[in-house]
Amino acid sequence: QQQQQQQQQQPEQRQETPPPQQHAVYTIRVPPGVRPGGAFVVEHLGVHYQITASDPPREDGAVECWLPAPPGHQPAQPEVEIQVCQAGACRRAGSEAVLLEIEELGAGLLCLSVSAADGCLGACDEAPNAIVVRRGTEVLQSRLDKVEKTAALVAAATGATPNLDDPALRQRLKEARQVRARQQAREEKRWNGAMQGLAEQVAASADESKRLDLLLELAELEEAAGQWEAALEHRRELQAASPDEPHEIMDLATTLGKMGRVREIDELQRLPGRAPAGD
Repeated sequence: QQQQQQQQQQPEQRQETPPPQQHAVYTIRVPPGVRPGGAFVVEHLGVHYQITASDPPREDGAVECWLPAPPGHQPAQPEVEIQVCQAGACRRAGSEAVLLEIEELGAGLLCLSVSAADGCLGACDEAPNAIVVRRGTEVLQSRLDKVEKTAALVAAATGATPNLDDPALRQRLKEARQVRARQQAREEKRWNGAMQGLAEQVAASADESKRLDLLLELAELEEAAGQWEAALEHRRELQAASPDEPHEIMDLATTLGKMGRVREIDELQRLPGRAPAGD
């Protein structure tokens, strides 16, 4: 009992959250045999870091990268900026998703500033594009059509290689790119482009709620494209998955009405628990 009383009298110890670690620019000589764009490992403050060699290589055979600074270091302003084109062809090619990817892959790198470019960067045939701005020098990066290319861009610009070993991160970035591309295609009424790959996503989705959301989007796009039979099949599947949802019945009836299939609308109205028309 005395031990319990002593434990109760001891003040609660709270662990304070340490401040975020500052980073600094370091110039590191690339080891012999490492190709441009290749990775090598350095030890810094007792920790091993993977660094990416410059591509194209610098004349002095070195690479600049941001690494954790020793205690007492004063933070520096970002020295590298990545600007992602958001005009015309780049936007249609999914540059909004590229911007989001770079922001997420570069999160925590104080050396990096990410923004939308001011106007078109040119090279529209190689969209989506971005430029890396360092000390007044601009380098164009084109065909950023995959997450791996976006990650390579961040690595080349900062010297810090993003970790793509997390499957959840890769999937999240991939889906963000697909959603952005569909949104852009819908805005431009390119229905076939918006549907590209969507059926495969529906079939591959393991999350039933997410699968139904994708299926609804597919049905809406099929209707907009005039693919009524395919849309009707998917509307029926949605209604079967949620038989007690009135809006699913209404959506299915609307599709049938646009197809002139009045008799099937009458059959819907006779489903158990459904009131006849006019009641």
